[in-house]
Amino acid sequence: MIRPKPPTIYRPWTIQEDNKLFQMKRDGRSRLQISLALHRSPEAIKSRLRNRYRYRPARTEPKPAPVIHRSVILISHADVETWYLLGWRMIAINGNKITAQWQSEREPRWPDDYLAEAA
Repeated sequence: MIRPKPPTIYRPWTIQEDNKLFQMKRDGRSRLQISLALHRSPEAIKSRLRNRYRYRPARTEPKPAPVIHRSVILISHADVETWYLLGWRMIAINGNKITAQWQSEREPRWPDDYLAEAA
């Protein structure tokens, strides 16, 4: 059985059809319902929504906000390179000490000797 072709196949989309398509999609209609109303194939509806409106289905739950760890420490000039290579960024100089800050979603990385001193 050969499926009949819609009468509007390969015909350019009009502004009215575009507006009606977008409104029907906003109202929650399925591609099949829209295709029957606009006399277009469901594949044409899918393609038009994807290409023209960059339509993406709504998320069911909101994307969680990233947790940024903002630890601040004072280090000596001699230790700057070690801390920088670990991912810390220098933000100020206070006399003979440098203030470094961790600005990442990952947990801060610490040198082993710093953890031994803290224990």
